[in-house]
Amino acid sequence: MSEVFSIASSREEDEDDLFGSSGNAAASSSRAGRTPTRKRNAESAQLSENSPAHPLRRSLIKAQIGNTSLEAKIFALEQRLKRRDEELDTNRQETDKLMQDRRNLNRGYESAIAARDQARQELEAEKTQASRNLEQQNTQRRQLEDQNISLRDELASLGRTHAQTVSQSRSEKELLQHQIDRLEEERDSLIHMRQQAHQLSETLERKERELEDVRTILAGERERSNDPDSHAGTSSTPSSGAETDLKAELKRQASMLNALGKTNHALQKENTELRLRRDNVELLNNEVKALGKKAKVAENKLAVCQEALDRARKDMDMLTINVPLSAGNTSEDHTTTSSTEYLSLQHRLSQLSAAHSLCGQTISAKQSTILDYSNRLEQISRETAITLDELQKRAETAERELRWASEGRQSAEKRLRLAREELEVLRSSKTPASTGAVSSSTTEDATELRRQIALYRKAIDDYQEDNRDNQAKAILDLDLVKRADLTAALDKCKALEQELDALKQTITQHEERYEDVRGAAEDMELRLGSGEYNTKVWRAVELSGSPAAKDYAIRKETLEKLKQENEALIAKVTDMQRAGASSSGGSTEKTVPIEVFERLREEQEAEKALHEKRLLRLREAFAARSKEFLESVQSLLGWRVRFGENGSDVRLESMYAAKSGKMGLRLVFKSEGGHFGTMKMMGGMGKNLEHVKEYWVLQRQSIPGFLAQVTLEAFEKTTIGRLAGYAGNEDVEEDDE
Repeated sequence: MSEVFSIASSREEDEDDLFGSSGNAAASSSRAGRTPTRKRNAESAQLSENSPAHPLRRSLIKAQIGNTSLEAKIFALEQRLKRRDEELDTNRQETDKLMQDRRNLNRGYESAIAARDQARQELEAEKTQASRNLEQQNTQRRQLEDQNISLRDELASLGRTHAQTVSQSRSEKELLQHQIDRLEEERDSLIHMRQQAHQLSETLERKERELEDVRTILAGERERSNDPDSHAGTSSTPSSGAETDLKAELKRQASMLNALGKTNHALQKENTELRLRRDNVELLNNEVKALGKKAKVAENKLAVCQEALDRARKDMDMLTINVPLSAGNTSEDHTTTSSTEYLSLQHRLSQLSAAHSLCGQTISAKQSTILDYSNRLEQISRETAITLDELQKRAETAERELRWASEGRQSAEKRLRLAREELEVLRSSKTPASTGAVSSSTTEDATELRRQIALYRKAIDDYQEDNRDNQAKAILDLDLVKRADLTAALDKCKALEQELDALKQTITQHEERYEDVRGAAEDMELRLGSGEYNTKVWRAVELSGSPAAKDYAIRKETLEKLKQENEALIAKVTDMQRAGASSSGGSTEKTVPIEVFERLREEQEAEKALHEKRLLRLREAFAARSKEFLESVQSLLGWRVRFGENGSDVRLESMYAAKSGKMGLRLVFKSEGGHFGTMKMMGGMGKNLEHVKEYWVLQRQSIPGFLAQVTLEAFEKTTIGRLAGYAGNEDVEEDDE
């Protein structure tokens, strides 16, 4: 622009100089006309102003020519200036456009770099978080499996304890029922004996009154007798001693009967208490059954939790499988999918954890309830055993007293019989002459009665001693103990139970500490395996072929590949920036780094190998299924089916035909396309089946009917016929049709 302005100013100065010179020339020529000079002017030379030879005319023409040339130059310069201005505007626009494109490219590159770094950081963070979450989930899964195993063990132990408790309660119930029945029988027998004793006491009172009457009669007869008083006194002394012994014995028997009545009343009360306790035992059995049902419900819940745990394990296994992404999939889709799967898995894991915790709480509550009931049942069983021992002792005491009462009753009956005999003797002898004989016989009877009473008392003492010895032997034989020893043993058991509870609490605390230390050790192992430690402070000592080292090597190799790929991408972006982009946005060839290509090829090869493994497993599964199908066909239809390698040949062998030798039978079907084919019979049995073949195959064209007929005939000939003795006597050559 400065050059253009300088050219225009110089052009104006040239025009001013030109016109100024022409004006000066004209002025000088006019002055020359007015003032005389020494030279000759145009008029004197006789030249007009319009003449071309006139100097003014020549100068004017020169000036016009110069002006025209200058105008042409000016026009050319203006045209050039316009072109330069247009080119300058175009260049300025292109420069602005290029600058805008450059700024856009720079912004796009920076945004791409930032997005790539952010995506890489997010991907690394997600990978790290996913690995940590996966490790946590694996840890939780292992913990859940351990808890599940412990819960199963506890449930099994509770089931065994429940079964033992039920069996013990059932046996104790049967024992209590048997003892209650025995005590009821003894009570009934005691009631019957008490009634008999009451009757006997009434009889004894009546006989005593009769004896009193007899004594009064005897006293009157003695007074009327003529014997001396001393003789009467000596004769009455033995009878009075016998009467005193009889009264004492009768009083003792009455007191014994009263004691037996009181004992019977106490036994009735204890029997009522035992019935109430039996009802309580039945209620406890019902509660134990209800707890067993609840334990079954808890087992079902545990099964549901186990199924949910298996599903979560399968989901985690599916998430741990590294499925390669295709070239068209973007990192954003992968991130969204992985985050969605992770959230769903985390939600399911939280649900599973909540269900497992709820199940654990329920099982712990049920376990505590079962323990309470079992403790209560054990306490009741101990109290029942103690009560039964006391009742047994009381029953033995009552039985012993009853036996004594029966023996006393027998002795009293014997004395009553002697008194009756004495009364009869006294009644029969009413003459004075026989008074001396009667008194002597009465004295002998009284002496005999005293001797028998002494023997009876001695027998009672011996019986009591024997009873005490037998009771001590029975206690030793039945492994019974005294109440003081039992109380001391129970106190010792309580102290041991308290000590056992304290030891269990200590074991629980140690187990909790062990779990904490184990969790910290696992955390440290994970940190060491992932490399999250300061190598300057910590040093990991491990085997070269450990899983952590392998994982670290794989991650290191992946990181090196990513670094190489990143360097290749940065070099490519730098080359693109240096080359620049055209304004028309020409098409460029899309290329990828060799590292990406190698990685994709390795992933494709891995996927191909995995696909081949899946195909191999499918072939094995298909072979197993095919074998099962052929075995089912053989067991149902009686034909062993074999397919040829080409797929068009089918071989059939009857299971009722001979498996070896020339008497076998094989059918070969070969397909010729569509529903047409050929059949060939091989083996010795084929000659005997020509009529069957002609009837079913040629006439009826029914292969199933032919096979059924062949099966029936083969069964008759090879099974029933062989047992009958007329099959297998011919040697037939092999026939091929």
